[in-house]
Amino acid sequence: MPNPPLRAARVFCAGTLACMDAESFEQLLVNHGASPGTLDDCTLAVIGAGLWPMTLAGAKDSRLAVLEELDRRAKSQGVIVIGERDLVTGLGLEKTCPKEQDQAEQQLFTTARLTELLGVSRERVRSWVKAGLIVPTKTEHGVWHFDFRQLAAARTLCDLTAAGLGTEKIRRSLSLLRKFMPQLEQPLEQLAALENSGKLLVRLEEGDLSEPDGQLHFEFTGDAPAGPVSPLRIAPGPRTATDWLAQGLEQEREGFLEESAASYRQALMTGGPDAQTCLNLANVLRALGNKPQALERYSQAVEADPSFADAWNNLGTLLVELGKADDAVVAFRKALEADPEDARAHYNLADTLDEMGRSDEALPHWRAYLRQDPTSRWGSHARQRLGGRG
Repeated sequence: MPNPPLRAARVFCAGTLACMDAESFEQLLVNHGASPGTLDDCTLAVIGAGLWPMTLAGAKDSRLAVLEELDRRAKSQGVIVIGERDLVTGLGLEKTCPKEQDQAEQQLFTTARLTELLGVSRERVRSWVKAGLIVPTKTEHGVWHFDFRQLAAARTLCDLTAAGLGTEKIRRSLSLLRKFMPQLEQPLEQLAALENSGKLLVRLEEGDLSEPDGQLHFEFTGDAPAGPVSPLRIAPGPRTATDWLAQGLEQEREGFLEESAASYRQALMTGGPDAQTCLNLANVLRALGNKPQALERYSQAVEADPSFADAWNNLGTLLVELGKADDAVVAFRKALEADPEDARAHYNLADTLDEMGRSDEALPHWRAYLRQDPTSRWGSHARQRLGGRG
């Protein structure tokens, strides 16, 4: 649109702008003789190219309903609806707006961030990826990263799943999304429906049918796309023990604990016994609530490296949890043999000895801990345990 009809227009912005903030947008309107408007009184609507919130600011309904209303007003009242990029191009402001490719590269979201923004579980995101409904922009160390287009598609999937809309209304909504926001065309444009059940399904690239939550369906109608059954696809992955370890660390940081445990096991299978990998695996297993296996892996870590103070210390704390205080004391003493200045080991040993009624043995370790940490709440606890005997 070479000449956006801005003069005297009342302009409503739907969604989030990618090229400017709200203040800059309002100033742009003023400079061109226009003024901000609302959904109810606008003569021109601009569809933002940025990330859409789950509910539009100033609108009572979801963004899908807003798009439907804009389309209705365009037909009945002549409201002009354009995309943000059409606006900036018509005004000769392309240089102020990042290219879509650059924007996608600048806005990458990990799975953890995606679940936070959408309020969905990791399992739901994994099911969408497995079904081909959203596609990670890149994968690093086994962790998925998504660009703004995939986030927008995921938001739409959330709407479809939660809204309980009928098939025809969903088709209408997706048609409008394709009209106003073409970046959402893949993979949601492959919408399909089983007419006999009324369920919303998506036709995947391989021809399978899936619900928006990623649940695959068998199709017995004989209408599935012709062609051979797709073979099992195996994505390239880590090859060395170092690669598996790095992947496990990334997965652990992102909260994929089961996947992280699998990666650490692969690292051990590929590279053989390694104290650090055993420790990492033990920590993950413990977080998953599998204490017996965690105990075994902590033991393997100290067997592989008897001077590994961290492994001895973590082994000791788990033994305390399991009610094996005598064994825990041995583990903490081993940690201190490896590193006499290990404050955690001093604290844990003193605390365990106190709980066992061996307060006199605990005193030197409370003092050793206080020399390193006199001010924190743990330091205050140590000082209380000393009871003026410091």
